[in-house]
Amino acid sequence: MTDNPSSQTVHTEALELVATFLREHEKNLDMAVDGLANVIERLRPAENAIRKITDIEEKIDEMQRQLSDLNLRLRYQREDRRLQNQLHNY
Repeated sequence: MTDNPSSQTVHTEALELVATFLREHEKNLDMAVDGLANVIERLRPAENAIRKITDIEEKIDEMQRQLSDLNLRLRYQREDRRLQNQLHNY
């Protein structure tokens, strides 16, 4: 064998280096994907809780609207009775 490596040997070693790098990169990506899947799995209960809280907030908002409407109707009824009493007294 000569002191200077052949061109083919250099290319082979370069390809092996690239292949090794790609394998390591693939392992890192696999670990990242697994980690993200784990995080997503842990967030599912929180997502469900947030959805339930949002539903409750919407129901509370609807109840507040209904109470406001009821309060307004009661005011109108009281005012109507007051006016009827005034008319009756005349």
